[in-house]
Amino acid sequence: MVRDRIQNKQLGEGGASLLVTQERVSRQRSFSFINSDQYCLTDRSRDLSKCSNGLITVERTGVCPDGTRRILTLETIRSKN
Repeated sequence: MVRDRIQNKQLGEGGASLLVTQERVSRQRSFSFINSDQYCLTDRSRDLSKCSNGLITVERTGVCPDGTRRILTLETIRSKN
């Protein structure tokens, strides 16, 4: 069943199919430097011993020669404490 979520009424009924394709693109970039940062998931505090739920975000960011930043990896891990 297909519904109009704004007017909340049924628009139609029947079968449907969806074709999803994914194309991976590789890009070569030159970075002036790469930063690595860790902070608490909930409040971005850098005092990792005080992360309320024990979840830490590890972020690696590349800085391009023109100063723009690109997030390379963003990972959430559980603290070992």
